[in-house]
Amino acid sequence: MNVTSGARIPIVVVSSGSVDRPLFGPDGNWVAFNTFNTTDSNRGVFVAPVYADRAAPDSEWTKLVSLNIGGERSTGLSPDGGLLYLLLERDGFRCLYAKPIDPSTGKSRGEPFLVMHIHDASRRWGTTGYGSAVVRGMFVANFFETTGNLWMTTLETGR
Repeated sequence: MNVTSGARIPIVVVSSGSVDRPLFGPDGNWVAFNTFNTTDSNRGVFVAPVYADRAAPDSEWTKLVSLNIGGERSTGLSPDGGLLYLLLERDGFRCLYAKPIDPSTGKSRGEPFLVMHIHDASRRWGTTGYGSAVVRGMFVANFFETTGNLWMTTLETGR
């Protein structure tokens, strides 16, 4: 949205499905986003240029990561724009990964690497906010923690 004129111009448009969690590069010239389409081959994290007067056509999108399971998604950019953080379930657990990207273009600079395993039966990832979950020196997320107690006793008969 142009805050001066009030004109609304789409940044990206998908023909089917939806765009989720846009993350703008440090200079505002590109945006990373998740797509959730009806065809699994189009599920992924993409980067597209940002234009002032039109939406970036899908021919200009670059797929950064394929998303395999419903809970996988991008979740934030490092403050310098050089790492895209991802929640991926590649080993059966939702773990935090980072993908190196070029801060000026958003294009890939390598494969995702593991930042943190969460393989704890009592603690699971919840969610992150719709903005970047990353700030200098911290990653902000909700966790769900499940605990239980087991009480035992011996019942005496006749009482």
